[in-house]
Amino acid sequence: MILQSEDRLLLHSNIVNNPGRDDILISINSSTSVNYSSIAWTCPSPEFYCRLLSSKKNSTYSFSLTDENGDLIQLNGLNLNLTLLLFKVDPIYDQIRSFFRMLVHKPQ
Repeated sequence: MILQSEDRLLLHSNIVNNPGRDDILISINSSTSVNYSSIAWTCPSPEFYCRLLSSKKNSTYSFSLTDENGDLIQLNGLNLNLTLLLFKVDPIYDQIRSFFRMLVHKPQ
């Protein structure tokens, strides 16, 4: 829950592996919330918002909340509650797709 009047909030973390890019874990659009009200956000589709982990060996991660300009968001003494979903992608779907491509493009 956050009390801010920003339209877009960015959650940064070193848990994300984006080589040569940014450390943005998620971008939260809060334009539908009333200014200075609590923002509750639920990821609509985890498979499309997923990111690669930076390291499986690291056990300490940092998080920061900023606006679009990179300025830290002050939570005014309130808590920020996060739930992270960590999962391993099952390669079977890619294997099935590759198999069907092979069948369709099989030279005769």
